[in-house]
Amino acid sequence: MIRVDTHFHPNFSFWLPEILIRRRSRKIWDTFRKRKLDVVFVAEHAYKHPRRSYETLLRCRPKGVRTAIIPAVETVSREGIDMIVFSKDGSVYGKRDILTPFKLPIERLVQRIHADPRLFGVIPHPYAPSRTGFLRSRPPSLLLKEEDVLRFAEKFNGALLSTRHILLFLHLTRLFNRMFKRISRTMCVPARMTPRGITILGGSDAHHVWDLGSYLCIHASCPRDFNRKFKAVINPRHKRTFHWRRQKTFPLLAELAESATSFHEKMMKVFHLYRVESVVPKTSMGH
Repeated sequence: MIRVDTHFHPNFSFWLPEILIRRRSRKIWDTFRKRKLDVVFVAEHAYKHPRRSYETLLRCRPKGVRTAIIPAVETVSREGIDMIVFSKDGSVYGKRDILTPFKLPIERLVQRIHADPRLFGVIPHPYAPSRTGFLRSRPPSLLLKEEDVLRFAEKFNGALLSTRHILLFLHLTRLFNRMFKRISRTMCVPARMTPRGITILGGSDAHHVWDLGSYLCIHASCPRDFNRKFKAVINPRHKRTFHWRRQKTFPLLAELAESATSFHEKMMKVFHLYRVESVVPKTSMGH
């Protein structure tokens, strides 16, 4: 079994002292170990230092840890739609047009990824209630077309797991029936929206360590070599299922923390409170 989280945000606050950055890195790596994750995509938002986040985790990696991290970025199209772009090495961090939020239209972004053999892309949470979801502004037929070009689909996403638990716990699913259905489809995209033959991905979409624990299960023996791990992730050959993390406590506090993070990220985008990172990657290989 290969346990893979293809959607994780380290959520570093780089304005904090270095000692606190290292402490958070150790906590993240420790959670990777506890959750027995074999591969994690470090897909930080384009406006939150994706390259620096990946390099920080790589620099603070403890000895003996088996988890491989994949360089990635969750960029934003001109329309505000999210797209995860990743690569086997750090080449994704050398593409300024991809690292620049709101630069490329979604169709051009897909073409840009498809034209570069070193890049891979997936449209995350297409049913998301916010404008970051593909289907808020584009028809289902176009989603199927773009997924067929990219050859990847994010079928599973754990971002709204706590929200779903709250609605169930408070018996509000009938009152908020439309929202509940959209949350369910965000968490697990209907089979009709994932074309046959493409590679299924899925992840926690965690911004906090306590949100880690939802992961994709690839039913194959886990190789030790990084190159073979990466090949197993992008190859649709083996059966794939998804493991949802258990909600040990009432999720209200987790939901409040996630809401605060979402609000902060929205303000960063609305008021352009970010700087596009340098396109010269300091690392060339994931580990």
